[in-house]
Amino acid sequence: MPGVVAKRQTCSVLTARDRILASTLPQSVKDAAGGMNGGGVDRIICRDVTRDRVADMTVLVASGGAARVTAWVVFRARKTSWQLVLRRLNLYRASVSWVKGDLVETVAVLRKTDLACCPTGGHNHTRLDWQRGIGSGAGSSPSASGTPDSSIHLEAPASFFQLSASTLALERP
Repeated sequence: MPGVVAKRQTCSVLTARDRILASTLPQSVKDAAGGMNGGGVDRIICRDVTRDRVADMTVLVASGGAARVTAWVVFRARKTSWQLVLRRLNLYRASVSWVKGDLVETVAVLRKTDLACCPTGGHNHTRLDWQRGIGSGAGSSPSASGTPDSSIHLEAPASFFQLSASTLALERP
């Protein structure tokens, strides 16, 4: 309609769920975000991750099982919509926090002999810093031996991000 300006979408649990369901994310993530098997949107962080002075939406998705948070994604705010720019999938007991302007991911390390309920391998910590339009993994500090089998998937062109950390694997869209 001419003259009608669409309102910027809000950063909320409902918006997060709807954006995930409408995205290209794997069906298992959509199912969890939609509440199947006791899962759902576990937490959202409404902060300016991309350093463009507009709050973005970081969404943690819980599986509903012992693995708890198994995925998290970042949606970049656009005038009338949200753009999926980063995805972390296949995680085990992940958490993400906002520390001094950066996202910090903590993932439990499950050893081969551990039961699903009780990881004994410590935690891997990764700080994701966005510098001048470039996201970079920095300060990755595994607190125990073990390499996570997850990867970062970037929705933007590869030149948009520069990720380098020992516990991260770059995956091209």
